[in-house]
Amino acid sequence: MQEVAFDKPLVGRIREFFTKHPELHQKDMAKALFMSDSQLSKLLNGSKFSSLATRVRLVHWVKDILVSWSAARIDFGLPSFMFDRRRTGDLLGLLCQEEKESREREEIQAEYLDALTTKPISRTARQTQLIEMFPKELLEDIGAKQALFAKICEESDKDPQPFIDAYNKQYGG
Repeated sequence: MQEVAFDKPLVGRIREFFTKHPELHQKDMAKALFMSDSQLSKLLNGSKFSSLATRVRLVHWVKDILVSWSAARIDFGLPSFMFDRRRTGDLLGLLCQEEKESREREEIQAEYLDALTTKPISRTARQTQLIEMFPKELLEDIGAKQALFAKICEESDKDPQPFIDAYNKQYGG
């Protein structure tokens, strides 16, 4: 796996962790990650790269779903939650983003399915374009829903992991 610098949304979530847990300090995290305070500071400032082992320890220590998704994006190429820098990160902003993404996907989904069932030789330019763009729209909708799920759990003080475990048990592949 690759060594990468943490991006701003991930660092922001880590800093929020310390705000929510004032009894814990950066030196506690550094110890858990087997690094010095200065190494952790460099990591959080983006001037030091993190290894897979460091990210795994971080995910287990912070226990934050958005940090987990961000690490999975880095290490396994999975889609992460949607982070739109133009919007506020509060529940209302995320709900607006999720509704916008769902609406955009729903507007073209019927056309997409029609295009997909049309023989390639008979497709119009618009149908070909829809076939190319629909997966992107669907993934944006999923990312917005992931961010909304995490924020709803956070705002209602619910641990998202039991919901994820139950989902994975029932539907996980």
